[in-house]
Amino acid sequence: MLAHAAPRLAAPQGMSPLIRSRHLIAIIRNLFSSGVSLETVNLSLGELLQNLENHLLHHLGDDFYEESVFSNPWLTRASEALRQQQIEVETALEQLRRSSQQLNQSKVPPKEFQEGFEHCMGLFHDHEVAIQMFVQCGNNTF
Repeated sequence: MLAHAAPRLAAPQGMSPLIRSRHLIAIIRNLFSSGVSLETVNLSLGELLQNLENHLLHHLGDDFYEESVFSNPWLTRASEALRQQQIEVETALEQLRRSSQQLNQSKVPPKEFQEGFEHCMGLFHDHEVAIQMFVQCGNNTF
C-alpha cells in the first residue's frame, strides 16, 4: 500500500445487504466530510451502488410485485406506484454512477455531487419505507 493512499473503509462482512448499505452510506458521508478525492469515495460508492442495484433487481423484481398482487389483488395500484418509484430510484442510481465516473477523480467531490448522492439516498430510503408499508398491508398488519 502506498504511504500517501487513504485507507479503505469497509462495512463489516456477513450482514444483510440493506444493513451493509446503511454502513456504506455512513462511510461515504464520512469520506465526503473528510475531503478525500472522488477516487477514494468511489471505492465505497461502487460497492454501495452495486448492493442497492442488486437489492432492487433481485429482491424487488417483477416476481415480488406479481406475487403480492396475486395474493392480494387490492394492492394492484400500490404495486404499480411502487414499480414507478423503483424506476425513479434505479434511474437516480445510474445517474449517480455516471456522474461519479465523469468527474475528476483526483479532486474532492463537488458539492453538487454530494447533494446528488443525498438526493439519491433519500429516494432509496423513501422507496424502502413504501415497500415496508406495502408488505405490511399485504400481511394485514396495519
